[in-house]
Amino acid sequence: RTDLHDLRTALRTVVRDDGSLTEGSLPPDFLRALEDYAPVLPDLPYAEWLLDCRAEMEELYSAGCYHASRAFLAEGTLDAAVHWGVRAVQAAPWRERAYRTLMRAYARRGERAAALHLFQQASERLRDELDVDPAPETVWLAERLAAGQEI
Repeated sequence: RTDLHDLRTALRTVVRDDGSLTEGSLPPDFLRALEDYAPVLPDLPYAEWLLDCRAEMEELYSAGCYHASRAFLAEGTLDAAVHWGVRAVQAAPWRERAYRTLMRAYARRGERAAALHLFQQASERLRDELDVDPAPETVWLAERLAAGQEI
């Protein structure tokens, strides 16, 4: 299992302070930390001393999945980009940029219908959970996909 220190360390090897990705392929330790992730002591439904730790672990995990998806998309490893994109969206359904990355991965795999379905899901979740509409960038991407244009 991955602990908080391992997850922090792994994420720092891939993501710079400004949020950009480091160059090159993803280190095996980074992907292993994400694969080994599990919620902190899930059997304890409420323990005050765990709240901050759980929240940070969840944020690091969702950010790691998003960055893995982005990195695999950039190198053209589309199955891995979809795999990590799905995890990112599941872990943080409010992270709209994760939806966009996953939409791009689906589209580049030739699955425009899946990408457009994901846009509908994202729109519903954003409205239901945050009472906001998708960002103009997300709408633009969906419009291009619907029109059959390259992205």
